[in-house]
Amino acid sequence: SKTVEIPESIVGAILGPNGQSLIDIQQHSGATIQISKKGLFAPGTKNRIVTISGAPNSIHYAHLLIEKKVNEEETKRRSQNTITGIP
Repeated sequence: SKTVEIPESIVGAILGPNGQSLIDIQQHSGATIQISKKGLFAPGTKNRIVTISGAPNSIHYAHLLIEKKVNEEETKRRSQNTITGIP
């Protein structure tokens, strides 16, 4: 298994509505993914601990899918926080 840290603020994007995004990632990758309970963080951080288990290829693919989700969410939030001025 492999553990990764996900910022608390992004966990909702990984889970998706009713956990659907997480279910999709598990079905596509074949890996099992567990996210630490709300309030349980990696020591000294506000990051939730995500444990990915399964066959090595499944773990690798699930990790890529999670990273992609995290990057998409961070990009989306950055663009929402950017105020565009008209010259």
